[in-house]
Amino acid sequence: LWIMYWPPWLEIFVPTIPKRWMSSPHGCCPASGHGAAAAPQGYRPQGLIWQVGGVECYVVGDGNRAVVVGHDVFGMSSGRTKAICDDLAESLGIIVALPTFFDGGCCGRPRAADAIAKMKTGANLCEKFVNYVRGLRHLPTFLRAMNEHSWDVVGPKFHNDVLPMLQARGVKRIGLLGFCWGGWLVFHASASPLVCCGVSMHPSQVKLSAQLKENFEQLCKDIQCPQMVLSAGDDQAATKENGLAHRLLGSKPFGADCQFQTFPAMRHGWVNRGSLDDPAVAADYQRAMAMAKEFFRKHLLEE
Repeated sequence: LWIMYWPPWLEIFVPTIPKRWMSSPHGCCPASGHGAAAAPQGYRPQGLIWQVGGVECYVVGDGNRAVVVGHDVFGMSSGRTKAICDDLAESLGIIVALPTFFDGGCCGRPRAADAIAKMKTGANLCEKFVNYVRGLRHLPTFLRAMNEHSWDVVGPKFHNDVLPMLQARGVKRIGLLGFCWGGWLVFHASASPLVCCGVSMHPSQVKLSAQLKENFEQLCKDIQCPQMVLSAGDDQAATKENGLAHRLLGSKPFGADCQFQTFPAMRHGWVNRGSLDDPAVAADYQRAMAMAKEFFRKHLLEE
């Protein structure tokens, strides 16, 4: 914790960074994954921000079907997250709700999240060094916030605030979509009989379960509806094809409806944070979104 209290001017005098700190700073994301990203240039949100109980929620679209989106550790404004909500609402003719589950909007509040996001950035070696050490200084705050948001904290927000809001609007069927940290939310919330399907993109269920001292196998066993899990090449093996999650879900009555697909050339975070200026990322982004929409058409829109 002493790193947290360094004055910024001391950061440039640190001679070395221990190799044990060079792994992922995010507690849930692989170190090779995409960092934080801003919203697309010129993007204008199509929805509105609602205050639902104690939860701030971006809501777009209309209808009697809904998808609740679980954001990544950088919050609802991370990359294309809101734009994806707009796209789903228009393409499927549904309501899409994107709640903020972290206090302050993102893991560890904006200052810590921003420092963590910039840990692997910099125009030159000196700037990269300073950014990395600054991120380390905020790492305890970031990880403490992650640990404080267990399902005992997040679950009541989902069940007592978000779901009643959707039901009050006449929603009859609810699906889930999660990015990174949001994939952990998808698995937990899919234990509810009110949820009919879930999609996880570059998910972090395994790392988060370990971080929060949960039983990942039991988390999978508690799921009550079909799941689609789309992983990047650097994501954890347990949520890829033939991994533990696939084997456990495949044994359930709805097992034949579960889909697991790895995009081997992609890095963690590509769907909502990867640059679409990269043709490979753009192609696999479109492919992943098309798969998710088809899954929702089958398991959310159809009775």
